Amino acid sequence: MATGWTEPRALKNKARRWVVEAIDDIRGGLPFPLLGRDSDNGSEFINQHLFAYCTKAKITFTRGRPYRKNDSCHVEQKNWAVVRQAVGYARYDTERELEYLTEL
Repeated sequence: MATGWTEPRALKNKARRWVVEAIDDIRGGLPFPLLGRDSDNGSEFINQHLFAYCTKAKITFTRGRPYRKNDSCHVEQKNWAVVRQAVGYARYDTERELEYLTEL
C-alpha cells in the first residue's frame, strides 16, 4: 500500500458543501488525476452525496469494512502523524481557528 501522499484540509464542519469544496481543491492541485478514494466509515466520508460526486467524477470510491477496526488503521495513523501531533485533539470552532488550521 502506498500512503506517502497526504492532502489535509481544514473544514468548517461535515457539510457536503465543505467536503466537496475540499476534494475539488485537492483534485485541482494534484499533479496526476485522482482515480480513487479510500475512506474510513465516518459519516463525512460515507454518504449518498459524496458517492454521487465520485461516480460523476469517475473516482473509484472504497471504504473500510464495518466492524473491522484494522481496516482504518492507515487512516488513523495519518490522522496522528499529520494532524494530531501538530494540533492535538481540541475542537476548533471559530472562523479564526479555521484560518489558522488552513494555514498550518
